[in-house]
Amino acid sequence: MVGNKYAQDYEIVTQQDTRGHSSTKLQYHGKYYEVFFENGNIRHFRITSIIVLLIALVLHVGAGFINNPGMRHIFLMIPYVAIFLPLYYLAAGILALPKSPSPYRRDQIDLSFMRIRASRRYLTILLFAITIAEVAFFLTSPGGIDARLEVPFLIMEAAAGVILAIYSFLQKRITIKIQDQE
Repeated sequence: MVGNKYAQDYEIVTQQDTRGHSSTKLQYHGKYYEVFFENGNIRHFRITSIIVLLIALVLHVGAGFINNPGMRHIFLMIPYVAIFLPLYYLAAGILALPKSPSPYRRDQIDLSFMRIRASRRYLTILLFAITIAEVAFFLTSPGGIDARLEVPFLIMEAAAGVILAIYSFLQKRITIKIQDQE
């Protein structure tokens, strides 16, 4: 079950206060992780991630408002709509980034850094698929194409893909290691 993924890392502890009331708390007993940034820290990474997300979202949604004929074809429409799921997971991962420095719990690493890593891969792939599909439509379309509508769409989607590819390169400089148990 999904809800039990991190259950083995926690233990329920019952405590009694001076008045005799008992309370239960979760206590973490799993492994701790350290995150090393090549340049910057968690705050810098968080701000950069939010900026990249907003730019990619504005470019992608803005491209959807262009009334270009290419968006009326299924091979462009499906990847365009499919991008919103990885965008949601990227936003969820960025919002789940811890605010304090290392060490981090396993659930913090999985629900933030690993979620960001996986979703940005899918986003980059889908954005480049849209760009390739738009170029294919542009080159194979019978009759005249209104380049005033197709080119801005192509540029906006390609720019979002390039920004996410650069972000992917920057994220590869982050290393996550299990903290030494002492």
